[in-house]
Amino acid sequence: MKKFKLGILFCICLYTVLAQKKADFEFPIYFEDAIGNRDTIIYRADSSVLDDPSTNRDNLNPDWGEEYYNEPFDSIFDVRAFIGYEFCKNPIQSLQIDGPCFSPSPFFVACYTKHWPIKVSWDPKIFQNNFCFDGAFLH
Repeated sequence: MKKFKLGILFCICLYTVLAQKKADFEFPIYFEDAIGNRDTIIYRADSSVLDDPSTNRDNLNPDWGEEYYNEPFDSIFDVRAFIGYEFCKNPIQSLQIDGPCFSPSPFFVACYTKHWPIKVSWDPKIFQNNFCFDGAFLH
């Protein structure tokens, strides 16, 4: 019985260590080309991520799954966030809290496809009934 309890405790600790962090703010943006190819960018912001003032952008945060893509775009369909002169798939930036609201940093999106047009969608529930997002570009 003692070994069983120790095994359960070990599994719980391992799960906690390997679990991916959840940002304070997550905003998935879905892209689909004319023939149904899909891609997603999940923009994230967290108060524990610090800005790097020397480069005028956030540091790369591999702990959050952020990695830069400097290789060529896929030949069929590829979407990437463009932040601070770098392409990435899962950007996470610092979250500046200004009173009851926060100010996530802006970013650009670069798309390549052979099959235009591209449909862009997101879950509008993220922005509903939240006065902090009144007047937001994607509101």
